[in-house]
Amino acid sequence: MPYARHSVQGRFLGGDEEAIGEVSRWVATVIASARFRRIRNQWKDLHQEVLMRVTESLRQGRFDASRDFRVYAQGIARFTALRALKRTLASAQPAGTQSDPSPASAPADRVQLAREVLDRSSERCRGLF
Repeated sequence: MPYARHSVQGRFLGGDEEAIGEVSRWVATVIASARFRRIRNQWKDLHQEVLMRVTESLRQGRFDASRDFRVYAQGIARFTALRALKRTLASAQPAGTQSDPSPASAPADRVQLAREVLDRSSERCRGLF
């Protein structure tokens, strides 16, 4: 395991109930936000999907342990919920029409998220952006 046993991500992968609960609460905070109320009926499935994605990502060593794991897990939750919201809104649209699948505050949220991601990214990652 590439993560320290005492770290949240190491304990999460190791099946520690406290760590799993903590990550689960982080995920639930994102998914159950007002932004995703339109997909409320999918929250349970999305929660499980996000936990699965976080687990797979950790197993594949994608997370940089020098970064904030909460931000990482919540980013996966946000991405997963946004995809579900887009699918839901697309299926509700009449054929040939398009709409913006995100709330009116999304541009500001995206800028804030992009700044946070860039601030927490390594120099190499920032160079890619």
